[in-house]
Amino acid sequence: MFQDKVVVVTGGANGIGLLDIVENRFVGMKSRGVYETPGGTILYRAHRVLETITVDSNNKWYFAENNVLFEKSFIDGSIEIIRIPCNKDLESYVVPDNVKTISYGALTGNTTLKNLTLGKNISAVYDFDAPCLENIYVHPENTTYSSADGVLLSNNGTTLEFYPMGKTCAQYTVPSDVTTLNSLCFIDNPYLTELTIPDTVKELNHTVVEACDNLTTINMSPCEASFFWPFLFCEKLTTVNFSGTVEELKQMNIELYHEENKEGIYAYCSDGIVELEAPDYEYEYELGDVNMDQKLNIRDATAIQKHLAKISALSEEAFFFADYNTDGKVSIQDATDIQKNIAGIF
Repeated sequence: MFQDKVVVVTGGANGIGLLDIVENRFVGMKSRGVYETPGGTILYRAHRVLETITVDSNNKWYFAENNVLFEKSFIDGSIEIIRIPCNKDLESYVVPDNVKTISYGALTGNTTLKNLTLGKNISAVYDFDAPCLENIYVHPENTTYSSADGVLLSNNGTTLEFYPMGKTCAQYTVPSDVTTLNSLCFIDNPYLTELTIPDTVKELNHTVVEACDNLTTINMSPCEASFFWPFLFCEKLTTVNFSGTVEELKQMNIELYHEENKEGIYAYCSDGIVELEAPDYEYEYELGDVNMDQKLNIRDATAIQKHLAKISALSEEAFFFADYNTDGKVSIQDATDIQKNIAGIF
């Protein structure tokens, strides 16, 4: 935590975070209180400074515009966004047309951005981890991506790339032109309660839905699932309305799981009802051993980072070990905690 003992003691010795307040209580009395939060005050001030990014004009590879940090590649001169900081005045942002990539971590933890427009030359986006992001729009001349109702699609509209974390719709139906749902295209959205996947969708990549905490119902048809658990860690999910038969569902080999779900998850098929259960696996690896080499090292943290950046995919077994802090999600915090453990910080 930021409130390290040295920070708290040093800040307190210099009178940082000291407030003397007289309060008018509801019952008619007055109360005087002295509040001292040196560590919290320093953290708050530091966060405010991070809302502004400035780069020396003599820097050859980095530059900032409108408080957004960019990097110029020394290989081909392409421009990459490194960081879009939290800023109360930056609820909407249009990516400049000369930018080709949004890097991993560029949006992580951004709680102010609501609307993002990708420029016409964007060809790779590695981070949409912005909890308040409601809409993703795309320049009409972009040859990699397109957008429908603020949801990111491939250029031809056949792959659903990402559903914004802050989109407030309770029900969502995948567009009929979509044939493939990409990995982690629905993740950490707290508003979605019902998801409809039409019969035009033929392929589910690994873990298309993860940690959508209020999702209760999925409507879907038979398709090809490339991963045992296309829907993972949705603690309120209880119902899957499946238009095919029980046998067709079994052939898809789908298992839906969340350890906190006590009610069970039931698939209502055209010819019967079946409960979808977690597999009964026994593991010989420790928590955090993502690559399952019986060692806890930096490679495990890297595996999580590559998974989040969509560079490589985690297997169904690796998901268990990747949730190092056991919060039901695989996130950058798990990679950070593994690194802290290796460093002996905790």
